[in-house]
Amino acid sequence: MADNPAPSRRSATLEDIAREAGVSISTVSRALNDSPSVKRRTKQQIWQIARAHDYEFRASMPSGPIGADATIAVVVPAPQARDSRVSDPFFLELLAGIAEAARERNADLLISHRARAAIWITR
Repeated sequence: MADNPAPSRRSATLEDIAREAGVSISTVSRALNDSPSVKRRTKQQIWQIARAHDYEFRASMPSGPIGADATIAVVVPAPQARDSRVSDPFFLELLAGIAEAARERNADLLISHRARAAIWITR
């Protein structure tokens, strides 16, 4: 007997979200891209619907409307032993994982790169 895989659940479309939210497709698109022309309450409603229906967010989209539940800050230091950049594949993989976790938790991600040892001047 052949195995029948479970039907895959299709992710929501802009049309699906617009229908449920009672707004136009263009409003959904603007809200998901955090446009200032969409009211905060409407953005939050649309993002909530999108997450609930497994909408496939593009990597370039913001993590959510203004007012995320939290902010995760990452400071990428320059190693002392070798010259390194934020574009190092290790850091890119690490940051991609952190970014995905932040999106799943409705958190903003703040990334800072410290190029060299800082010199602190106090008076």
